Amino acid sequence: MSPRIETDPGAIVEVLARTPSILIPLLREFSPDALKLAPEPGRWSAHENACHLTSFEGLFEGRLDQMLNETNPTLENYEMDPADQEGALLDVDLDASLTRFAESRPRLVERLRGLSPEQWERAGRHAVFPKMNVFILFRHLALHDMIHTYRVEECLWRKP
Repeated sequence: MSPRIETDPGAIVEVLARTPSILIPLLREFSPDALKLAPEPGRWSAHENACHLTSFEGLFEGRLDQMLNETNPTLENYEMDPADQEGALLDVDLDASLTRFAESRPRLVERLRGLSPEQWERAGRHAVFPKMNVFILFRHLALHDMIHTYRVEECLWRKP
């Protein structure tokens, strides 16, 4: 019999809180030129992964506002800008992006820490996800943080 694991907003918030302290030092392991090198054709560089990841704060704060202030709101599906796939993220100022992320993420985390159990369960509708509530929304953000931070690290493994 496997153990029963309860949903734990605190665990999600901890992942979100720690991402900047994992991502930013990891990026500092790269030379400035290496940051923009893709590990292989068709894959994003460390720079692109980091800039993509750090661009989501406003989107998720807006979704949190919707879910806390509206009854069962419809959340628009995120559509990636095709220009990002074509290299536009390489033109984003990485240091400025990381500074904004390091400043905005603690505010988001504090806001999430202040939610009541009832607020974590507030529901919304999403075109892709069959079930959506505040917990699932921020679990998704935490997983998004993890995958892109992992992809940044993968760039370190690229053979010269």
